[in-house]
Amino acid sequence: MKQKIKRIGTTIVIILIASFWFNSRNGKKKQNHVLPSYMQPLDKKLFVVPLAHNECDNNFTFSYDLPILLESKLDYPKDACWKPYDCQRGQRILVIVPYRDRRESLDKSIPILHHFLRSQKKDYCILVVEQADQNFFNKALLMNAGALESNRFGDFNCFIFHDVDMLPEVNELDYSCRANPTHLSPSVSKFFYNLNYGTDFGGVVALTKLQFEHVNGYSNRFWGWGAEDDEMNQRIYSSGLTREAADPMLGRFTMLEHQHSWSFDPSHKITMSTNDVIFREIRQKYKWSRNDELGSKPNDWKMDGLNTAKFQVVNATEMNGYIHMYTDVSLIRLSNISVSLRGVNEVNLTMDYESTRYEAGDICKLNQIEGYLPQNNSIIKKTDSDVNDANESAEGNKIEPEPVVTSSAEDAITQCKQNLKCYGISNINKNKFFLHEETPIMDNCFIHVAYGGNGLKYQEKERGQLWLKKCQNRQEALHQIVQPLQLQLEEYSEVVLDFEIKTEYKLEDDIILYTTLTPTQEMGTTDLMYYQAQKRVIANMVRSRIQKIEYKYFKDKLFKGSFFFNLPPLPGSYEAHTVISDRNARPIGLLRWAWTQESSRNYDPVILRILHHEVPFPRHTAKMHSGWIKLHNQKI
Repeated sequence: MKQKIKRIGTTIVIILIASFWFNSRNGKKKQNHVLPSYMQPLDKKLFVVPLAHNECDNNFTFSYDLPILLESKLDYPKDACWKPYDCQRGQRILVIVPYRDRRESLDKSIPILHHFLRSQKKDYCILVVEQADQNFFNKALLMNAGALESNRFGDFNCFIFHDVDMLPEVNELDYSCRANPTHLSPSVSKFFYNLNYGTDFGGVVALTKLQFEHVNGYSNRFWGWGAEDDEMNQRIYSSGLTREAADPMLGRFTMLEHQHSWSFDPSHKITMSTNDVIFREIRQKYKWSRNDELGSKPNDWKMDGLNTAKFQVVNATEMNGYIHMYTDVSLIRLSNISVSLRGVNEVNLTMDYESTRYEAGDICKLNQIEGYLPQNNSIIKKTDSDVNDANESAEGNKIEPEPVVTSSAEDAITQCKQNLKCYGISNINKNKFFLHEETPIMDNCFIHVAYGGNGLKYQEKERGQLWLKKCQNRQEALHQIVQPLQLQLEEYSEVVLDFEIKTEYKLEDDIILYTTLTPTQEMGTTDLMYYQAQKRVIANMVRSRIQKIEYKYFKDKLFKGSFFFNLPPLPGSYEAHTVISDRNARPIGLLRWAWTQESSRNYDPVILRILHHEVPFPRHTAKMHSGWIKLHNQKI
């Protein structure tokens, strides 16, 4: 019997194998698999360099000496465009310069670029695309806008995307498009002309119009400082193209020195990415997949670029030396927001971004208060130019830069207004006024945990006169709530965010509101056990500070709402970033705010319970660790 069953089983297996073999040879046709982009044949037009019948030669008409030109301070030419009169160029070049808040660099670079391009007999125009709104600087979207609007200024077939602070040093560098997208600036003075200075396709790059359209332009999802150039390098290869670079001896560029504004200072850079830890929490809370986000799949470059660029040209005028295109890239934006901290007392901060969104430059003022700024890690030091050309002693050892200090409040205020990095002034010592970089003010005392966590020691701080800078129209700047919050004894203190979002187009996806918190400590005074407890309670409550805003809640392209969440129940100084973005980390609005929390000595048992990983308040009196949102004049 067993052998009979075995023979039947063997017969069935043989039949199945034979059936599979027969179908594979004579059955269904093979499926046609779509080749990835980089393996598909490309249009030969992408590699064609346009030439004219009477093409100009490359014998340069006059000399070009950059150091002499920088010293001579050239004036702007009358026209934004120029072409040679004795020959023709097959390439009509549009130099696109993304710009905001760098007037000194613009005044130097535009006249010199005209001199350089005319020496090479180029047929060109210079277009300066300035971001009109005061939201995060979006360099990539400005470049996309310039390319998309180029037809209104002429028939161009070559785009050169040009940083405003970059100037060519060698006249033999051919400023034109090539058969492949080309990095014209591989060697930069600021980085000692090293080839690997952080980007393979940034600074000054050239693409034909067909090449730029083929790669779908730049990604629009990078706001703030950098990253769009690396992504462009990646999409060039993903689209099947390749890139080339100019000869390093010819592609040498001088980067102009300048004081960084809030928008560009790398030391204060505010960037957002779906790689941030907070986005892991967002995905887990709403059960989103990483594949739902742009940048996670090979063909995402097709869904983000020229075909998704949203902007509005406020005005476009031809000025001396360039065409000026004033462009609004914040068609969805945080228009106003207020923060209310509620404990024993209530303290507030209100920001109105809408009324100042087209105001150029910083709208800042210094307010005098009493308090304490960190002395060890925020005082502005003198630069090399303030002391000597060399910053070394006779023995060759480096000298620690001295702090910027004045003997009068008037001198300190004048210097702080001139120094873009200055956030405040402290007068702890009566006759010394120190300038400070951006930092929250500290609470009224340092808290030290006794050995074993069985007691607390308090060290009072020396308070003095402070002047803090408040910039109304700068979302990147830190805004301080001056009055301290007194923590409640038996329940969590809370935050109420009242905010308004405006959009100029119909939304098709949800929006995320989240707040990240960071405890602030002065260098050299941190109690490690207490600092770790602050970070732990913040981490435990992170999802209560995340909220999804569904696009269906917008009424007449407007959303008004309030968001509530609990504050960390430990005294101290804190900094918060309240961010509104889409799921791809494209920022809609930001408020950076700082505040201090104080408590009476009766609050010590609460602190000790937290240090010992216990519940800080009785469960029947404490509010839940969950954020919730209230819609104004709308039904859920």
